[in-house]
Amino acid sequence: MKSVVEEKKEETFKEVDEPAGQRGVLTWTSCLQNTSAHLCLFLSTESVDAREIHQSTTLTMLTSFHNTFHTRF
Repeated sequence: MKSVVEEKKEETFKEVDEPAGQRGVLTWTSCLQNTSAHLCLFLSTESVDAREIHQSTTLTMLTSFHNTFHTRF
């Protein structure tokens, strides 16, 4: 019998496995349009468990943007 956590994890990854090309572009555009708000959102998730961050396409994109921002500036 699977635990509730395992079942939830499987459901989440099924959602994220959708075709992400278009969704990713829209998320990236939104991120660039409102950089400061998104960086605040990213910083507010620092204390969240890493697995929860990776379950969200949006937060994954924000993490990528955040890292790129600090690499270049």
